[in-house]
Amino acid sequence: MEDFRPWSVSLDRLALNGGPRRGPRPSTSAPCRRHAAGAADMPSHDARILRGAAIPTAAAGVIAMVISFAVAQGKGLLGALLATVVVLGFFSFGQVALDRLTRNNPQIMMAAALMVYTTQIVAIGILLAVAKHLTFFDRKVFGFTLLGLAIIWTAFQVRGALKAKIYYVEPDGKPKSGRQP
Repeated sequence: MEDFRPWSVSLDRLALNGGPRRGPRPSTSAPCRRHAAGAADMPSHDARILRGAAIPTAAAGVIAMVISFAVAQGKGLLGALLATVVVLGFFSFGQVALDRLTRNNPQIMMAAALMVYTTQIVAIGILLAVAKHLTFFDRKVFGFTLLGLAIIWTAFQVRGALKAKIYYVEPDGKPKSGRQP
């Protein structure tokens, strides 16, 4: 066991909670890419889940825009476009936020996922309450497109999570914590 002297601990050996880290740095089971500035990107399985939900949702949004333009002309097109942007923005932001919340503490995944999803639904509810007073787009088209795209996003996000090969036990048998026996 190494002798711990607080004045001699380098910054890279400190854990997030302020205490010294013993042993090797914990890693994730999926590789992370790094930007030029050094900020870590989301793990590859999270990026696949995000793409797997965003692409079908965007395609369904384009289909909804075409249908709404045929039914309700310009206002319908604008309503479907706004709904597509809202769903893609809110739900992709939620996925990124969930990744950031659980990056260093994966044990809180379920609680964080419920918190993020509840926040998204409440924010969309507030947006719908505000949007009912606006008249520059078709509100019915906006609402139905928003509901349909939210269901499509959630279904494909669940599909992506079920198909992802995310290890919950490290294959090499080494513990992930900083403590070594």
